[in-house]
Amino acid sequence: MLIPPDVKKEIARLRGEFTEIFVIAEVPRWEPKQAGTLRPDGKLLAVGYDGLNYWLIASFTPVTLEEYIRAQSSSRAQ
Repeated sequence: MLIPPDVKKEIARLRGEFTEIFVIAEVPRWEPKQAGTLRPDGKLLAVGYDGLNYWLIASFTPVTLEEYIRAQSSSRAQ
């Protein structure tokens, strides 16, 4: 799963405003000993930390690699 291009642009635009930026996801079941990649269930949050407070940058649904490539191809064709 990937971060949609518009959300990536917003994160890049605000990067200088925060000391750290996090992507937060809820997963259906957490098993720390299990190897592999956890799949988020539902929306993800991009959150910035300015040293004092946490700020919501975006709430988004991740896209698959195929969706990302399709979106990039269609935007270049225009």
